[in-house]
Amino acid sequence: QLQLLDTFCHNQSLLQQLNHQFHLWKQQQQKLADFRQQCAENEAKKQLLHYQIEELNEFALKPGEFEELDSTQKRLANSELLSRGSQSVLQLLSENETANIENLLNKTVSYLDELVEADEQFKEAQQLIQQTQIYVQEAFSEVQHLAYRIEDDPALLANTEMRLKQALQLAQKHRINVSELPVYHQQLKREY
Repeated sequence: QLQLLDTFCHNQSLLQQLNHQFHLWKQQQQKLADFRQQCAENEAKKQLLHYQIEELNEFALKPGEFEELDSTQKRLANSELLSRGSQSVLQLLSENETANIENLLNKTVSYLDELVEADEQFKEAQQLIQQTQIYVQEAFSEVQHLAYRIEDDPALLANTEMRLKQALQLAQKHRINVSELPVYHQQLKREY
């Protein structure tokens, strides 16, 4: 019936204008809905970034810290092995009264001294053994120094393992390599 009335009144141009305005209005409605949805998505992303940044701020992993924690954990977890092994090495190098490398090298140098007096061709072997003596003494000093620094601290081991576990969980959560956490943290701060 409306169509008959519009035809009778010759309102075709008005109808076309109305139809055109209606389509423009619908387009604007869609743009407004899209804009609102984009705003909601941006707000959700902003909240997620804020949460992630706060979580990483709280954890505060420094560059290189994970590797340091991993090294500390291995050292603490193996403190008994390191202590026993160090003592065994020290015994073999110098501390064992009956047989040790230092005494054997001293005897070898003594024999080579006699051989060099009889034949200069043994001079190079003598020098090599003397150099080996120096290396053995340096190795003894280094192992002795490290042996005194071996820690057996169960509380520190537990704290270190807990921090390592948290770092691994955070990295897995953000789908990145654990050593990239500090850089990722800074990237999120810049995005926010």
